[in-house]
Amino acid sequence: MLIMIFFLLPETSAENILYRRARRLRKANGNQRLKSQSEIDSENHTIRDHLTVLGRAFTLTFTEPIVLSLDLYTALLYGVLFIWFESFPLVFGGIYHFNTRQQGLAFLGIFIGGVITVPFFLLWIRRGIIPRFTKPNFMPEMVLPPTFFGSAALPLCLFWYGWSAREGVHWIMPVIGSSFFTVAIVTLFNPVLNYLGITYPTYSASVFAGNALFRASFGAIFPLFVCEMPPSPFHPLPYKTFLNPNELTIPSCMLGKTALPRSRGRPRELPAGRHRDMLPAHALCILQGEQQSTPLQCTIARLPKLRMNKADRKAG
Repeated sequence: MLIMIFFLLPETSAENILYRRARRLRKANGNQRLKSQSEIDSENHTIRDHLTVLGRAFTLTFTEPIVLSLDLYTALLYGVLFIWFESFPLVFGGIYHFNTRQQGLAFLGIFIGGVITVPFFLLWIRRGIIPRFTKPNFMPEMVLPPTFFGSAALPLCLFWYGWSAREGVHWIMPVIGSSFFTVAIVTLFNPVLNYLGITYPTYSASVFAGNALFRASFGAIFPLFVCEMPPSPFHPLPYKTFLNPNELTIPSCMLGKTALPRSRGRPRELPAGRHRDMLPAHALCILQGEQQSTPLQCTIARLPKLRMNKADRKAG
């Protein structure tokens, strides 16, 4: 892709076009006084100017609220992307017992989602953006409507993938759910980056540098702590803590309510067996072997016992 862009896309920077034109004229005429404006400005640059350019990525990021919010949002998407990729070997290797080659083929769902999404996105750019781009009433916000689809496709993908990743459901279901992730990536990243470039055309390189720093940092850090995430009391695998619907796609260790204190892989016993009192109803049902129960069913089943205990305490 980089080679195709290098050889096939034309130059669009006005300063670079003028610089190349002045260089050709100097070579053809031998007149060394022919210089572009960027060359004249660069002759007067000092070390302070270079440091200002280097620090502009940070100053724009932390002084412009819209830049900071979009950088954080795209960085969060990057982090979720890399965390989600960590779950593929666990789901298709650990649950569906795929070998290494078959696990690689599981990513075809993402490819199919891109094959379907990209043509529609390019059609929208040609029909919806290019005709408006040269009009005087064009605003950068006009490139953002596809993000509505992406913001809905991302949670749809994660819920679908998480709910269907179990032995009782055919492996094609999580593969189909994974295809919606491409919809989110295409319709979120492209409009957001285009919006930043159009809004800050003079300092677009600095804006993109700050965005890349945020994305790379989150993409590198998120897989590190998700691999160390403690197993949930509901499921033995850590990835289930944010993919299982019974836990609302939030890691139990972040909630601080359902995660058990662990020591050498076993729950730490509390005095008088109080560790069971710290567990919600559904966790007790799981410990008792009722794997097919739901949180609502467990809570309803325990209501008579809870009412009886409450009456006993009042009588005492």
